[in-house]
Amino acid sequence: MKEKAGILFRVDGNSIIGLGHIIRCQAMAHMLKDTFECTFHVRQPSPHLVNDFEKLGYKLNVVADFDDIHVEAREWSKQLNSTDIVVLDGYRFDTQYQQQIKDKGCKLVCIDDIHAYHFVADAIISHSGGIKEEWYSKESYTRLYHGLKYALLRPGFIAEASQKRVLKTVNEHVFICLGGADPNNNTQLVLNNCMDIRASYHLVLGSAFMHQESVDRFISSTQMDVKVYYNLSEMEMIKLMKKCDRAICSPSSISMEYLCIKGILYLLLTADNQQHLYNYYLENNLAKDFNTFADPNADINWTLLTQLFDGNQKERIIELIKSI
Repeated sequence: MKEKAGILFRVDGNSIIGLGHIIRCQAMAHMLKDTFECTFHVRQPSPHLVNDFEKLGYKLNVVADFDDIHVEAREWSKQLNSTDIVVLDGYRFDTQYQQQIKDKGCKLVCIDDIHAYHFVADAIISHSGGIKEEWYSKESYTRLYHGLKYALLRPGFIAEASQKRVLKTVNEHVFICLGGADPNNNTQLVLNNCMDIRASYHLVLGSAFMHQESVDRFISSTQMDVKVYYNLSEMEMIKLMKKCDRAICSPSSISMEYLCIKGILYLLLTADNQQHLYNYYLENNLAKDFNTFADPNADINWTLLTQLFDGNQKERIIELIKSI
């Protein structure tokens, strides 16, 4: 049997920067694992992350902790082979870091949505909507794959995206999730603003969330109907989302996952890098701003939503990787 080509994911996640980079790289690995041998390379992974990778069946290598990211690039690239495909997901992996990997002869893919520096990668994946190619400074050979048709979705959500769902009435259940970390505790802000809106709220908190005690105290001080969930699996998340006809999320990977369920989504910006996706959602009536949550009339472009989340993301990503 022919040995699978290797894909190395260099990505980090913690309570400060969140888990979004980790989640979308895991989603990409799920898409590719039948064709490629996927391994992860992470600095200072938490015990929960170590356990998570073990459960998912991916090999995890701990990257040495250098103060200088370019020293890391030099040292880490020594273990690379020219036949490797490297995927970088993180805002510190700048031009110089990329060049160290390219100098080893590796194929390089960057997952990026902030276009903050010049790219020398073979491909850039920017799975936010509303991205324009001219925003990126890149080499002539660098190909940009952008838009929700390249959304890095976990397999269960891809399956849900291909299913038809029509909301004839809207139930009282509301899904709330602002990512795996929410370092500024926007979760409590959302709950505070929802106090006078009667509903059954289902709040999902991730392993990197550091404000659980504060949120618990707040909930106990109100008359709100709030059920709190911790560290849900992919299938548990899908089941809960399908129960809730409305959701309040940040415009990040969690919002893409909820739109696969085809519910009514309300957005709260929690980071600067979410602005492009936020604007795209609102301009195309795919979601609404959280400030309008009290208004029951949500005019959603269901036709476009169904076209964008068509369940074919996996095939596109596989073809992308094979083509570089």
